[in-house]
Amino acid sequence: MTHSTAKESKDFTTPHKNSKIKKSTLFEILRYPKDVHIPSIKNDIKSLPKNDSFVWFGHSSILLMIGGKRILVDPILGSAASPFGRICKPFSGADIYKPNDLPPIDYLIITHNHYDHLSKNTIKKLDITKAFVPLGVGKYLQKWGIKKANITELGWWESTDLDSHLRLHCFPTRHFSGRFLIDANKTLWASYGIECLKNQSKKIYLSGDGGYGEHFKDIGEAMGGFDISFIENGQYSFQWAKIHLFPNESLQACADLHTKVAVPIHNSKFKLSTHKWSEPLESISTLYENARKNGKIDFGLLTPMIGEIVPLWEEDRTHEIKAREINKSEIDTNQKSSTKPYTNKWWKI
Repeated sequence: MTHSTAKESKDFTTPHKNSKIKKSTLFEILRYPKDVHIPSIKNDIKSLPKNDSFVWFGHSSILLMIGGKRILVDPILGSAASPFGRICKPFSGADIYKPNDLPPIDYLIITHNHYDHLSKNTIKKLDITKAFVPLGVGKYLQKWGIKKANITELGWWESTDLDSHLRLHCFPTRHFSGRFLIDANKTLWASYGIECLKNQSKKIYLSGDGGYGEHFKDIGEAMGGFDISFIENGQYSFQWAKIHLFPNESLQACADLHTKVAVPIHNSKFKLSTHKWSEPLESISTLYENARKNGKIDFGLLTPMIGEIVPLWEEDRTHEIKAREINKSEIDTNQKSSTKPYTNKWWKI
Protein backbone atom coordinates (compact mmCIF):
# COMPACT_ATOMS: atom_id res chain seq x y z
CA MET A 1 0.00 0.00 0.00
CA THR A 2 1.13 3.55 -0.66
CA HIS A 3 1.83 6.24 1.89
CA SER A 4 -0.75 9.05 2.02
CA THR A 5 0.42 12.47 3.22
CA ALA A 6 -1.56 15.54 4.17
CA LYS A 7 -0.28 17.26 1.03
CA GLU A 8 -1.46 14.38 -1.17
CA SER A 9 -4.87 14.56 0.52
CA LYS A 10 -5.76 18.02 -0.79
CA ASP A 11 -8.87 16.71 -2.55
CA PHE A 12 -10.37 16.00 0.87
CA THR A 13 -9.76 19.55 2.18
CA THR A 14 -10.92 21.78 -0.68
CA PRO A 15 -14.54 22.02 0.58
CA HIS A 16 -13.31 23.28 3.94
CA LYS A 17 -11.08 25.92 2.41
CA ASN A 18 -14.04 27.32 0.49
CA SER A 19 -16.26 27.51 3.59
CA LYS A 20 -17.04 30.84 5.23
CA ILE A 21 -18.21 30.89 8.83
CA LYS A 22 -20.39 33.84 9.82
CA LYS A 23 -19.33 35.84 12.88
CA SER A 24 -22.80 35.38 14.38
CA THR A 25 -22.36 31.61 14.08
CA LEU A 26 -19.03 31.74 15.89
CA PHE A 27 -20.48 33.81 18.72
CA GLU A 28 -23.40 31.39 19.04
CA ILE A 29 -21.04 28.41 19.32
CA LEU A 30 -18.94 30.15 21.97
CA ARG A 31 -21.99 30.89 24.11
CA TYR A 32 -22.02 28.12 26.72
CA PRO A 33 -25.52 26.66 27.39
CA LYS A 34 -25.83 26.70 31.18
CA ASP A 35 -29.25 25.04 31.19
CA VAL A 36 -28.04 21.77 29.59
CA HIS A 37 -27.46 18.66 31.68
CA ILE A 38 -26.62 15.38 29.92
CA PRO A 39 -27.91 12.11 31.43
CA SER A 40 -25.02 9.72 32.04
CA ILE A 41 -24.00 6.61 33.99
CA LYS A 42 -20.88 6.21 36.12
CA ASN A 43 -19.58 2.63 36.06
CA ASP A 44 -16.45 0.90 37.27
CA ILE A 45 -14.52 0.52 34.02
CA LYS A 46 -11.20 -0.56 35.51
CA SER A 47 -12.34 -4.17 35.57
CA LEU A 48 -12.81 -6.03 32.29
CA PRO A 49 -16.37 -7.19 31.57
CA LYS A 50 -16.93 -10.84 30.69
CA ASN A 51 -17.75 -9.99 27.06
CA ASP A 52 -15.97 -7.79 24.54
CA SER A 53 -17.54 -4.40 25.22
CA PHE A 54 -17.32 -0.66 24.72
CA VAL A 55 -18.01 2.49 26.70
CA TRP A 56 -18.82 5.81 25.04
CA PHE A 57 -17.71 8.90 26.98
CA GLY A 58 -19.57 11.39 24.79
CA HIS A 59 -18.39 13.09 21.59
CA SER A 60 -15.87 10.73 19.93
CA SER A 61 -14.19 9.25 23.01
CA ILE A 62 -14.59 5.48 23.19
CA LEU A 63 -13.06 2.69 25.26
CA LEU A 64 -13.02 -0.67 23.48
CA MET A 65 -12.37 -3.81 25.52
CA ILE A 66 -11.54 -6.71 23.20
CA GLY A 67 -9.96 -10.03 24.12
CA GLY A 68 -8.52 -8.65 27.33
CA LYS A 69 -7.03 -5.57 25.61
CA ARG A 70 -8.13 -1.99 26.16
CA ILE A 71 -8.22 0.35 23.17
CA LEU A 72 -8.92 4.03 23.78
CA VAL A 73 -10.05 6.29 20.93
CA ASP A 74 -9.81 10.12 20.88
CA PRO A 75 -10.04 10.58 24.66
CA ILE A 76 -11.18 13.99 25.92
CA LEU A 77 -11.73 13.55 29.64
CA GLY A 78 -11.91 16.49 32.01
CA SER A 79 -10.84 18.89 29.26
CA ALA A 80 -12.36 21.55 27.03
CA ALA A 81 -12.45 21.14 23.26
CA SER A 82 -10.14 24.12 22.83
CA PRO A 83 -6.75 25.36 24.08
CA PHE A 84 -8.63 27.59 26.54
CA GLY A 85 -10.30 25.94 29.50
CA ARG A 86 -13.40 28.16 29.52
CA ILE A 87 -14.14 27.89 25.80
CA CYS A 88 -15.99 24.82 24.46
CA LYS A 89 -16.33 23.27 27.91
CA PRO A 90 -18.11 19.93 28.21
CA PHE A 91 -21.79 20.03 29.09
CA SER A 92 -22.84 19.36 32.66
CA GLY A 93 -23.17 15.60 33.16
CA ALA A 94 -21.21 14.72 30.02
CA ASP A 95 -17.80 14.78 31.68
CA ILE A 96 -18.28 12.44 34.64
CA TYR A 97 -15.26 10.33 33.67
CA LYS A 98 -11.75 11.62 34.32
CA PRO A 99 -8.39 10.10 33.31
CA ASN A 100 -7.93 8.51 36.74
CA ASP A 101 -11.16 6.54 36.22
CA LEU A 102 -9.54 4.61 33.39
CA PRO A 103 -7.32 1.52 33.65
CA PRO A 104 -3.94 1.26 31.89
CA ILE A 105 -4.48 1.51 28.13
CA ASP A 106 -2.91 -1.03 25.79
CA TYR A 107 -3.54 0.89 22.58
CA LEU A 108 -4.37 4.55 22.04
CA ILE A 109 -5.88 5.53 18.67
CA ILE A 110 -6.11 9.16 17.53
CA THR A 111 -8.03 10.17 14.38
CA HIS A 112 -6.67 13.73 13.97
CA ASN A 113 -5.19 16.62 15.89
CA HIS A 114 -8.20 18.86 16.51
CA TYR A 115 -8.72 19.84 20.14
CA ASP A 116 -11.97 17.89 20.43
CA HIS A 117 -10.08 14.68 19.56
CA LEU A 118 -6.55 15.19 20.87
CA SER A 119 -6.20 16.47 24.44
CA LYS A 120 -2.84 17.19 26.03
CA ASN A 121 -4.33 17.26 29.52
CA THR A 122 -5.96 13.86 29.05
CA ILE A 123 -3.02 12.11 27.34
CA LYS A 124 -0.52 13.20 29.98
CA LYS A 125 -2.62 11.65 32.75
CA LEU A 126 -3.12 8.24 31.14
CA ASP A 127 -1.00 5.11 31.35
CA ILE A 128 -0.53 4.25 27.65
CA THR A 129 1.51 1.35 26.28
CA LYS A 130 1.32 2.04 22.53
CA ALA A 131 -0.23 4.73 20.34
CA PHE A 132 -1.42 4.72 16.72
CA VAL A 133 -1.96 8.01 14.92
CA PRO A 134 -2.17 9.52 11.41
CA LEU A 135 1.03 10.79 9.78
CA GLY A 136 2.53 13.76 11.61
CA VAL A 137 0.49 13.46 14.81
CA GLY A 138 3.10 11.48 16.73
CA LYS A 139 5.08 14.63 17.57
CA TYR A 140 2.39 15.76 19.99
CA LEU A 141 2.42 12.49 21.91
CA GLN A 142 6.21 12.54 22.15
CA LYS A 143 6.04 16.00 23.76
CA TRP A 144 3.48 14.68 26.23
CA GLY A 145 5.56 11.76 27.46
CA ILE A 146 4.97 8.81 25.11
CA LYS A 147 8.21 7.40 23.73
CA LYS A 148 8.74 7.57 19.97
CA ALA A 149 9.34 3.80 19.85
CA ASN A 150 5.80 3.28 21.17
CA ILE A 151 4.13 5.47 18.54
CA THR A 152 3.13 4.22 15.09
CA GLU A 153 2.12 6.72 12.39
CA LEU A 154 -0.07 5.51 9.54
CA GLY A 155 -1.09 6.81 6.12
CA TRP A 156 -4.35 6.04 4.37
CA TRP A 157 -4.78 2.42 3.27
CA GLU A 158 -1.93 1.28 5.48
CA SER A 159 -2.33 -1.50 8.03
CA THR A 160 -0.44 -2.73 11.07
CA ASP A 161 -0.92 -5.46 13.65
CA LEU A 162 -1.59 -4.26 17.17
CA ASP A 163 -0.80 -7.78 18.31
CA SER A 164 -1.41 -11.33 17.11
CA HIS A 165 -5.17 -10.91 17.64
CA LEU A 166 -5.88 -7.38 16.39
CA ARG A 167 -5.10 -5.57 13.14
CA LEU A 168 -5.54 -1.83 12.55
CA HIS A 169 -6.38 -0.39 9.12
CA CYS A 170 -6.05 3.35 8.38
CA PHE A 171 -8.60 4.83 5.95
CA PRO A 172 -9.40 8.20 4.33
CA THR A 173 -11.92 10.70 5.61
CA ARG A 174 -13.05 14.07 4.19
CA HIS A 175 -11.86 16.53 6.79
CA PHE A 176 -8.83 18.67 7.67
CA SER A 177 -6.32 19.18 10.49
CA GLY A 178 -4.71 21.94 12.53
CA ARG A 179 -4.42 23.20 16.09
CA PHE A 180 -3.25 26.73 15.29
CA LEU A 181 -3.75 29.26 12.50
CA ILE A 182 -0.39 28.45 10.91
CA ASP A 183 -0.51 24.63 10.84
CA ALA A 184 -3.57 23.90 8.71
CA ASN A 185 -3.36 20.42 7.11
CA LYS A 186 0.24 19.84 8.15
CA THR A 187 -0.74 16.46 9.62
CA LEU A 188 -3.03 13.74 8.33
CA TRP A 189 -6.59 12.93 9.49
CA ALA A 190 -8.05 9.46 9.27
CA SER A 191 -10.72 6.89 10.00
CA TYR A 192 -9.87 3.34 11.08
CA GLY A 193 -10.93 -0.25 10.94
CA ILE A 194 -10.07 -2.76 13.66
CA GLU A 195 -10.04 -6.41 12.64
CA CYS A 196 -10.27 -9.12 15.27
CA LEU A 197 -8.15 -11.84 13.65
CA LYS A 198 -9.09 -14.68 15.99
CA ASN A 199 -12.74 -13.91 16.69
CA GLN A 200 -14.50 -14.84 13.46
CA SER A 201 -12.79 -11.83 11.84
CA LYS A 202 -15.09 -9.38 13.62
CA LYS A 203 -14.58 -5.82 12.35
CA ILE A 204 -15.07 -2.36 13.86
CA TYR A 205 -15.16 0.98 12.03
CA LEU A 206 -14.12 4.27 13.66
CA SER A 207 -15.19 7.18 11.47
CA GLY A 208 -13.23 10.03 13.01
CA ASP A 209 -14.53 13.30 11.52
CA GLY A 210 -15.46 13.99 7.93
CA GLY A 211 -18.12 14.69 5.33
CA TYR A 212 -19.87 12.24 3.07
CA GLY A 213 -18.10 10.82 0.01
CA GLU A 214 -17.42 7.77 -2.12
CA HIS A 215 -14.67 6.69 0.26
CA PHE A 216 -17.27 5.01 2.52
CA LYS A 217 -18.18 2.61 -0.30
CA ASP A 218 -14.49 1.99 -1.01
CA ILE A 219 -13.82 1.17 2.64
CA GLY A 220 -16.88 -1.06 2.93
CA GLU A 221 -15.90 -3.01 -0.17
CA ALA A 222 -12.25 -3.32 0.88
CA MET A 223 -13.18 -4.69 4.32
CA GLY A 224 -16.19 -6.75 3.31
CA GLY A 225 -18.41 -4.87 5.76
CA PHE A 226 -18.25 -4.22 9.50
CA ASP A 227 -19.91 -5.73 12.55
CA ILE A 228 -20.21 -2.34 14.25
CA SER A 229 -19.48 1.22 13.09
CA PHE A 230 -18.97 4.25 15.32
CA ILE A 231 -20.16 6.96 12.94
CA GLU A 232 -19.91 10.72 13.24
CA ASN A 233 -23.31 12.38 13.82
CA GLY A 234 -23.17 15.88 15.23
CA GLN A 235 -21.59 19.35 15.00
CA TYR A 236 -22.84 19.70 11.43
CA SER A 237 -23.88 22.92 9.67
CA PHE A 238 -24.65 24.01 6.13
CA GLN A 239 -21.75 26.44 6.55
CA TRP A 240 -19.34 23.49 6.69
CA ALA A 241 -21.48 20.83 5.04
CA LYS A 242 -18.59 19.00 3.35
CA ILE A 243 -16.51 18.24 6.45
CA HIS A 244 -19.11 16.80 8.85
CA LEU A 245 -21.91 14.29 8.33
CA PHE A 246 -25.57 15.23 8.64
CA PRO A 247 -27.78 12.51 10.21
CA ASN A 248 -29.10 11.28 6.85
CA GLU A 249 -25.52 11.10 5.58
CA SER A 250 -24.44 9.16 8.67
CA LEU A 251 -27.05 6.52 7.86
CA GLN A 252 -26.04 6.44 4.20
CA ALA A 253 -22.37 6.10 5.17
CA CYS A 254 -23.27 3.09 7.32
CA ALA A 255 -25.14 1.53 4.43
CA ASP A 256 -22.10 2.12 2.20
CA LEU A 257 -19.87 0.52 4.82
CA HIS A 258 -22.11 -2.56 4.92
CA THR A 259 -22.23 -2.38 8.67
CA LYS A 260 -24.43 -4.59 10.84
CA VAL A 261 -24.80 -2.03 13.64
CA ALA A 262 -24.30 1.75 13.79
CA VAL A 263 -23.44 3.82 16.88
CA PRO A 264 -23.82 7.61 16.41
CA ILE A 265 -21.01 9.62 18.04
CA HIS A 266 -19.55 13.16 17.92
CA ASN A 267 -22.45 14.55 19.95
CA SER A 268 -23.76 15.20 23.47
CA LYS A 269 -20.59 16.63 25.04
CA PHE A 270 -19.52 19.90 23.40
CA LYS A 271 -21.24 22.74 21.59
CA LEU A 272 -19.31 23.02 18.33
CA SER A 273 -22.23 23.97 16.10
CA THR A 274 -25.50 25.89 16.43
CA HIS A 275 -27.88 22.93 16.64
CA LYS A 276 -29.44 21.80 19.92
CA TRP A 277 -27.29 19.23 21.72
CA SER A 278 -29.89 16.47 21.32
CA GLU A 279 -30.80 17.19 17.69
CA PRO A 280 -28.29 14.76 16.12
CA LEU A 281 -29.68 11.83 18.13
CA GLU A 282 -33.31 12.88 17.67
CA SER A 283 -32.84 13.27 13.93
CA ILE A 284 -30.92 10.07 13.26
CA SER A 285 -33.32 8.06 15.42
CA THR A 286 -36.37 9.35 13.51
CA LEU A 287 -34.72 8.91 10.11
CA TYR A 288 -33.60 5.41 11.05
CA GLU A 289 -37.04 4.30 12.25
CA ASN A 290 -38.71 5.57 9.07
CA ALA A 291 -36.09 4.00 6.80
CA ARG A 292 -36.27 0.71 8.68
CA LYS A 293 -40.07 0.57 8.35
CA ASN A 294 -39.79 1.21 4.64
CA GLY A 295 -37.14 -1.47 4.20
CA LYS A 296 -34.49 1.01 3.04
CA ILE A 297 -31.85 -0.05 5.57
CA ASP A 298 -31.18 -3.35 7.27
CA PHE A 299 -28.63 -2.56 9.98
CA GLY A 300 -29.19 -1.95 13.68
CA LEU A 301 -28.85 1.34 15.57
CA LEU A 302 -27.45 1.60 19.10
CA THR A 303 -27.78 4.79 21.14
CA PRO A 304 -26.18 4.02 24.52
CA MET A 305 -26.01 6.56 27.27
CA ILE A 306 -22.65 8.06 28.19
CA GLY A 307 -20.90 5.59 30.50
CA GLU A 308 -23.04 2.56 29.69
CA ILE A 309 -21.05 -0.68 29.27
CA VAL A 310 -22.24 -2.23 26.02
CA PRO A 311 -21.34 -5.64 24.56
CA LEU A 312 -19.65 -5.11 21.19
CA TRP A 313 -21.08 -8.09 19.36
CA GLU A 314 -24.72 -8.60 18.51
CA GLU A 315 -24.97 -12.12 19.91
CA ASP A 316 -23.67 -10.97 23.31
CA ARG A 317 -26.08 -8.01 23.42
CA THR A 318 -29.01 -10.25 22.53
CA HIS A 319 -28.07 -12.79 25.20
CA GLU A 320 -27.68 -10.11 27.86
CA ILE A 321 -30.95 -8.38 27.08
CA LYS A 322 -32.84 -11.70 27.18
CA ALA A 323 -31.20 -12.59 30.48
CA ARG A 324 -32.24 -9.25 31.95
CA GLU A 325 -35.81 -9.82 30.89
CA ILE A 326 -35.83 -13.28 32.47
CA ASN A 327 -34.11 -12.34 35.71
CA LYS A 328 -35.69 -8.89 36.05
CA SER A 329 -32.35 -7.76 37.45
CA GLU A 330 -28.96 -6.58 36.30
CA ILE A 331 -26.54 -9.14 34.83
CA ASP A 332 -23.52 -7.27 36.07
CA THR A 333 -23.97 -5.88 39.57
CA ASN A 334 -21.14 -3.43 38.91
CA GLN A 335 -23.13 -1.73 36.14
CA LYS A 336 -25.97 0.68 36.59
CA SER A 337 -28.15 0.75 33.49
CA SER A 338 -31.29 2.07 31.89
CA THR A 339 -34.45 -0.03 31.57
CA LYS A 340 -33.98 -0.36 27.79
CA PRO A 341 -30.26 -0.93 27.43
CA TYR A 342 -28.36 0.42 24.43
CA THR A 343 -31.38 1.62 22.42
CA ASN A 344 -33.51 3.81 24.70
CA LYS A 345 -34.07 7.47 23.79
CA TRP A 346 -32.26 8.71 26.88
CA TRP A 347 -31.87 12.24 25.47
CA LYS A 348 -35.59 12.78 26.10
CA ILE A 349 -35.15 12.29 29.86
